Amino acid sequence: MFPLLSKPVPLHPKTPLHLPKPFTTIIPPPQSTTNTASTASALTNLILTSTNRQSLTQSLLCPSINWTPLLVNTILKRLWNHGPKALQFFDLLLYNHPTYIHAASSFDHAIDIAGRLRNYTTVLTLLDRMRSLRLHPTPKTFAIIAERYVAAGKPDKAFKIFLSMHEHGCFQDLHSFNTILDVLCKARRVKKAWEFFKVLRGRFKADVISYNIIANGWCLIKSTNKALETLGEMVQKGLTPTLTTYNIMLKGYFRAGQIEEGWKFFLEMKKRKCEIDVVTYTTVVHGLGVAGEIKRAQKVFNEMVKEGVLPSVATYNAMIQILCKKDSVENAISVFEEMLRKGYVPNSTTYNVVIRGLCHKEQMERAMEYMNRMRDDECGPNVQTYNIVIRYFCDAGEIEKGLELFEEMGIRDCLPNMDTYNILISAMFVRKRSDDMLVAGKLLIEMVDRGFIPRRLTFTRVLDGLLLTDLHPSNTIPDVLCKARRVEKAWKLFKVPRGRFKADVISYNIIANDWCFIERTTRALEILIGEKERRRGKRYLVFEEILRKGCVWNSTTCNVRIRGLCHKEQMERTMEYCNRIRDDERGPNLQTDNIVIHYFCDAGEIEKGLELFEETWTVNCLPNLDTYNIFLSAMFVGKENGG
Repeated sequence: MFPLLSKPVPLHPKTPLHLPKPFTTIIPPPQSTTNTASTASALTNLILTSTNRQSLTQSLLCPSINWTPLLVNTILKRLWNHGPKALQFFDLLLYNHPTYIHAASSFDHAIDIAGRLRNYTTVLTLLDRMRSLRLHPTPKTFAIIAERYVAAGKPDKAFKIFLSMHEHGCFQDLHSFNTILDVLCKARRVKKAWEFFKVLRGRFKADVISYNIIANGWCLIKSTNKALETLGEMVQKGLTPTLTTYNIMLKGYFRAGQIEEGWKFFLEMKKRKCEIDVVTYTTVVHGLGVAGEIKRAQKVFNEMVKEGVLPSVATYNAMIQILCKKDSVENAISVFEEMLRKGYVPNSTTYNVVIRGLCHKEQMERAMEYMNRMRDDECGPNVQTYNIVIRYFCDAGEIEKGLELFEEMGIRDCLPNMDTYNILISAMFVRKRSDDMLVAGKLLIEMVDRGFIPRRLTFTRVLDGLLLTDLHPSNTIPDVLCKARRVEKAWKLFKVPRGRFKADVISYNIIANDWCFIERTTRALEILIGEKERRRGKRYLVFEEILRKGCVWNSTTCNVRIRGLCHKEQMERTMEYCNRIRDDERGPNLQTDNIVIHYFCDAGEIEKGLELFEETWTVNCLPNLDTYNIFLSAMFVGKENGG
């Protein structure tokens, strides 16, 4: 019945084979001293509260701060749920600190954050920067990028980045091949992984780990027959199944709801004297419990010790979880207390399972007591803990208590994630009050500012709610849509205001700037010039449409167009335009000059940038720190390229 077990091979206990460690986006906590932790906490608060880039730069460059990779990585981890601030901090040190150079591990964190924000231009820029600093990207770096592409629904790009590793001085091998397969399978893209596997398994000489990964992928989508076929092929290739192989199939049966098949497989493993470890027992306990077989699960749990296998914290977590879901929370707490008596140290997952069970039984006060116990055990509530309690408070109609916990998260260095915002925004629509609509709008704005991309449904609900009130500023909605890269929707809303919006120069600047950002300069000009005039081929000034609508243009308007022209490498048109409006008091400012100088330097025309730099002094527009940094970066790049 079980061909994998037909030829049991004793496993060598000293050389276990396991799946490769996944390059997950959850950063493991650093082994830091108390001093590093307190310094990181203080600097994180400084970065989060700072609104002035120059003053923040000066604070971070203070000689009394001893920058180390450990400190930088700790701060990046704390800023994980505020991607823009994390990248700002990373860049400020990268381009401004006179001596400190980021470690490869810090670059990996920054690349991971940029990938989560789907800012792939920044990802590739950081990759190039690593090479320029002679910090060669590692297989882990490419695994992070691949994982982010897969999470964004771009598996082909993930595989392309894998194939381009050698171009960055990092050659593919069997381990990196297994890693890309693991990334695809964990994202349930097992069919795509199987296609890649069939094409490249000969080139990389696929091993038992490769087959285990593919089998695990099939099990994740509850296709145990495909997993068995894959492992059957592995045996035909002369590869010996390992304990990991058996555990994968065992978990696959239980996940697919094939409880009896899983139980028979477990008994067959014991009958054939296969090595059984704590993972095997934990899988069976959890699988039986989820199916409602509490007594059988408890029996297996009790038999572990008799068989010489001690339960782990994960085993206790599984037992507590199934008791909370299928039995009673009191029995779960009894197991929790037994765990403590036996000397086990509960982790955040243990507490979260208990807290969820108490919340489900509407015992919110006891749930809060366990949150306080987490702090006493130095485990500390994490974002998942807060999300559980906030969700149940909101479901119970106690939205104010949920908002209080939300405010507490920022105070306790636990930044909210996208789930937190979605929970609270959804709760705002229960009472359907205008004040709640305003709160939902503010949460949406904060959510987007922190780099999260809300779901289409979330946008629609908040926009419809705000449009029914008169509490929102006229440019808030288009600005939020543009920041979340939903420029098309912002433009539709902009053209059909439903009587709510009165467009001004800021409105035009917002929309045009974001068309330029997504490399649609022509579309930006259509907005600023007017679509009909452009189609007739008339050479109107950029401000023609703004003036026709009765708005007064400002320096931001001209900077938007200049950035768009520079981005398209139309530098001659840029300079003509700058000279044409130079005499107007609303014309080019220092930011304008910095934009043009930056693009000249990027194009390798540093001399033209220097000419504009000298001209800046002539017109009494003193350069700032950004101006100098642009030139210094250009000089270093030129030196590295042999210039």
